[in-house]
Amino acid sequence: MPAESLDVRAVFDRALELAKPERKAYLDRVRGAAPETHEKVEALLSAHEQAGSFMEGVALGSRVFVDDAIVEAAGMQIGPYKLLEQIGEGGFGVVFLAEQARPVRRRVALKVIKPGMDTREVIGRFEAERQALALMDHPNIAKVFDAGTTDSGRPYFVMELVQGVTITEYCDQCSLTARERLELLITVCRAVQHAHQKGVIHRDLKPTNVLVAMQDGRPAPIVIDFGVAKAINQRLTEHSLTAGFAQLIGTPLYMSPEQAELSPLGADTRSDIYSLGVMMYELLTGSTPFDKERLHAASYDELRRIIREEDPPLPSTRLRTVAASLATTVAASRRTDVRRLLQVIRGELDWIVMKCLEKDRNRRYESASGLAADMQRFLNDEPVQACPPSAVYRLRKLAQRNKGVLLAGVVVATALVLGTAASSWQAYRATRAERQAQVNLAKARQVVNEYFVRVSESSLLEDPTFEPLRKELLHAALGYYQDFVKQNADDSGLRAELAAAYFRVSYIHFVLGSEEDLLTPYEHGLALLEDLVRTNSNAADLWIPHTGRFRVAPAQFHVQRPAEALGTFKRARSLLEEMARQRPDSLALRADVALCYMAIGTLQGDLNHWSEAAEAKKAACEHWNQLALLDPEKRHYQAALVTQSMDLSQYLERLWQMPEAEEAARQSHDLAEQLVQQQPTPNHRALLGWSWLHQAGRLERAGELEAAEDAYRRASTAYEQLARDYPKVPRYRTQSFSAQCSLGCLFWESGRHAKAATTFREALATAEHLHEDDAEAQIALARFFASCPDPQFRDARKAAAAAQKAVARNPHESEAWYALGLAQCRLGDWHLAIDALQKSDELSPVPDGWSCFTRSIAHAQLGDADQARRWYDAALDCTDEQDAADAELRRLCAEAAALLDLNDVAERDRE
Repeated sequence: MPAESLDVRAVFDRALELAKPERKAYLDRVRGAAPETHEKVEALLSAHEQAGSFMEGVALGSRVFVDDAIVEAAGMQIGPYKLLEQIGEGGFGVVFLAEQARPVRRRVALKVIKPGMDTREVIGRFEAERQALALMDHPNIAKVFDAGTTDSGRPYFVMELVQGVTITEYCDQCSLTARERLELLITVCRAVQHAHQKGVIHRDLKPTNVLVAMQDGRPAPIVIDFGVAKAINQRLTEHSLTAGFAQLIGTPLYMSPEQAELSPLGADTRSDIYSLGVMMYELLTGSTPFDKERLHAASYDELRRIIREEDPPLPSTRLRTVAASLATTVAASRRTDVRRLLQVIRGELDWIVMKCLEKDRNRRYESASGLAADMQRFLNDEPVQACPPSAVYRLRKLAQRNKGVLLAGVVVATALVLGTAASSWQAYRATRAERQAQVNLAKARQVVNEYFVRVSESSLLEDPTFEPLRKELLHAALGYYQDFVKQNADDSGLRAELAAAYFRVSYIHFVLGSEEDLLTPYEHGLALLEDLVRTNSNAADLWIPHTGRFRVAPAQFHVQRPAEALGTFKRARSLLEEMARQRPDSLALRADVALCYMAIGTLQGDLNHWSEAAEAKKAACEHWNQLALLDPEKRHYQAALVTQSMDLSQYLERLWQMPEAEEAARQSHDLAEQLVQQQPTPNHRALLGWSWLHQAGRLERAGELEAAEDAYRRASTAYEQLARDYPKVPRYRTQSFSAQCSLGCLFWESGRHAKAATTFREALATAEHLHEDDAEAQIALARFFASCPDPQFRDARKAAAAAQKAVARNPHESEAWYALGLAQCRLGDWHLAIDALQKSDELSPVPDGWSCFTRSIAHAQLGDADQARRWYDAALDCTDEQDAADAELRRLCAEAAALLDLNDVAERDRE
């Protein structure tokens, strides 16, 4: 600790942060290195003890009156409260552990203003804290019990005693994983959102103001110290809260740029979002965005400049660039290693954090609940709303800070984004500075790659208005990759990127519903990977950064070429198994293998190849089970095991392997319940609801009606609760409606018609909240109105209207066209019904009994007995014993048989 390096301000600030025992040891070291600095710091600390912190408390220029009043201490009495010990100290208040004697006996935290800090501004701010806390009514915000003044006239208030440690200490002491830390922070965000809704912002959110206490055996973060809170839309006190000139409110490490700027617009709720982002950064990486020592050593103006102007590194970048020993320690405290921690943080968590830390508050999350929702999406393995800033935005920011210096880089990146990437390649070929050209080319590829991700994963995919433009942009960007590959064919890494790009294009077609265009780009990507594996011994290492790209829904491939799609996925499986053998330590590659088995099983099932489907699903279950054992923190492995076990159960039931089917269903259901107990995320809760539905259908087919009834109710309740919690997710309400309809049908088929009618009415009440633009919801509604077993609820016009909405929303969905054909049949529009049913059959890999019987009915009504009989016989051919147990299918069969005067035949077939 050389003397010349000791800045009085830095040493003083550091000493203030330390508890008294650590402070003494620190100052002893300072005395040995720089006696004069030590003397000055001791004097400052003495003054601070008497007058409080000049940074956090009084506005510069305000008058401070140091009176001779008695200073509160342990053993003193304030009203009904006996002070036991001092437990905290802020800029203008001292906090004591106190015991309340009346009207109830309990221990509380009592905060009283410091002597000499009773300026008008400080008292106003203190009263604002009291009023702000009084507005709060949230389990994760410290409660206010009482308020008053001491005998010397200084205000005090009494609040809930939070017996806990700071959130960072708790997470490190318990070695919480990154996922578990995010779950705690989500709770903090919800508490902050409550405060914001009450019209109060905190303005000093930091780990020491978020304590974690144990409640009912579970950690509960409690937000404390609204000492610098500011009213947003209301006046909290009669005293003015206007900040004095050059006054900083908050803690610099966690302070938003607008707070450091002393903006006339002041802080708002998005200032708290910034502070939450800093806390998230620290919880993930173990350090704050700006170096603590650097900020402590900075002058007042330099500190403000850093906060306002400098962009901190990405969390993953910070973790990569710290000392290896420190990174290892950070990872170990999160129960993982550095490589895996980087994999967790890199990408979406980087994006979420940096969205919080935007200098421009308009680019941050609009609310704490928005931030919490995006973190929950990450935990649920759903796409997050945060994304990397656009290339144009980043370049503009760079240009503002480094005018002229980055001109070449700006030209390259802009050229790529605007469609002139070829010129950058020519510059690469022509330049003599080859190393710099290679750097520029790498940057250009990065821009295109990020652009690909933004386009392929954007929420704009849901808007069909953008379909033509999106396709054009994607194919243009794909062309850039192809040009790079042609010019540099030996670059294996580039070919791996190109393969990933093809898979992205395939995924785009899937999301846009362009099933006929899915397979071609997918096969191009697969061919590139096959060549990569054949020619490179390190192909697995080159592909690992792109794992997870085999995510196109395989069921969509069957639209035109089901057999070819099946062959494609078998090739992909062989390829990935080879790469997994090269890198057996890569769980991501093994997950890709599992995804391929899932796809193969789904396709075989869609083609009614039950035995092959069951074998593929068994293999998928084995892979997911192994992955879940190797990395239990990744709950999506266990979630995948739930879905695949359910599929396996259905296929085994088709094969009449009932004990095995029941065991697979039981294991799936037990695991779904376990997931919800461990982590009740929306996805896990929905999985459990789906498992209850699966159980209900299996039990109903087995004749266990009472158990089936209970399962249907549990499924409906689970989905209804999800619908209330997440009203913007349409499928939850749809699945609740479907469960109620199935329960009503169970009652009807068992002769309990009054109970069935009551249940159908409940289902229709749920249907009032179905989303009109959701195809699945409209299909369910159309099927209900067209084929409800209770005639009083049938309405062909409503069925047709719902089916037309479904077709308009998703014209490539076979089920939508079938619902329309059935509805038209009920309306008596036989020709239109046949046209719709034909379209449904074209979009289905194999015929099914429902469509064939309905076509038979339509032809019979038109007087075409031959065609009607042909479709009737086709329906019998494609109906197996499990399908024959379906009540709706039996009714269609009976209706067609009656029209053809084949009741005896139909009866014999049903037997």
